[in-house]
Amino acid sequence: MMWLGETMYVGIARLRPSEQLGWHYDPDPNTHTQRLRCQLPLTAEICTLSVEDEYRPYAEGKLIIFQSSAMHKVENMGRFDRFSLIFDVFREGPGIL
Repeated sequence: MMWLGETMYVGIARLRPSEQLGWHYDPDPNTHTQRLRCQLPLTAEICTLSVEDEYRPYAEGKLIIFQSSAMHKVENMGRFDRFSLIFDVFREGPGIL
């Protein structure tokens, strides 16, 4: 097992059909700590995550981890609400994933 860091935030997010959370970023807390965003889609019909120039479809039960200080957006193009378990992991230094 590899220790990734500590979390201070856990929640469930809902994105309604035909809605999006436009391009944004979540700044790292300081220059020595990296924030990794973890999303576990609980329901996902036709939903996508874009991080900078990379585009990924959501899959129910498949964990997605990315550096949330990078520009990213989420879109729900389906007919149903998208629910995801979201938590951030904070780790010291740049690290690798």
